[in-house]
Amino acid sequence: MHDQQLKDLMVQSAADAVQYGREEFQLELDYSRNSLVQLDTLISALHQRQKTQAHAQDLLFTLCTILGAYTGEVFRRELGGDWFHDKSSQDAPYVCLTYLDKEFPFASIIYHKIVQDDSISIADYVQQAMTNATQ
Repeated sequence: MHDQQLKDLMVQSAADAVQYGREEFQLELDYSRNSLVQLDTLISALHQRQKTQAHAQDLLFTLCTILGAYTGEVFRRELGGDWFHDKSSQDAPYVCLTYLDKEFPFASIIYHKIVQDDSISIADYVQQAMTNATQ
């Protein structure tokens, strides 16, 4: 996949997250840093669902991908960066956002919040990532 194709895919995935938030949770995600607080609320609801009845793996993968794309697009629109498909491990390829010499695996953080640790704040994580990236 070429760089522009990956960027287009992630931009579309982020738009899918906006639509999902609107349809499933009546949330308006607007790509602002403040919208990440709403995203935390949405992901916390997914965590509660996961505790009572585990999401199917394909649904979980899709949710983490689109919500990770949304999170990355908030970061990218504010600071910049490029989407990167890391295929160095054939068993576990992943997409992350790169900015300068740093990688931000937003989908992985969201997966962890849904499946294991709801105390993680995506809004705080992105704030810290932005701070670290600009130092």
